[in-house]
Amino acid sequence: MWEGDDSLSAVQHQTERGKHRLESQALLSAAACNDADTTQWNADSGHVQWQEDMSSCGLHCLGEGTCVTSCLAEKGWTSSCATCFGDLTDCTRANCLVECLG
Repeated sequence: MWEGDDSLSAVQHQTERGKHRLESQALLSAAACNDADTTQWNADSGHVQWQEDMSSCGLHCLGEGTCVTSCLAEKGWTSSCATCFGDLTDCTRANCLVECLG
């Protein structure tokens, strides 16, 4: 996914790398994904479904992290893992959106 790493921990690491850009309260709520999340991640060949979920939730929520968190939780991710992805969406919206659209 990032720098050739396709693991769920790489997504979590990317969120951690960008955490200085997030509000401290959001960081306190972010937690690691658990075994059930890892199973869901690994079952998604090429992470196509995760990408679709992130895109649909991100668009629906206009990139607002708490909304994305709720949306992803409805799609089967645990609350803590969905929060991590929601924080990633917040960071993307705040710091990388123009680059991602371009």
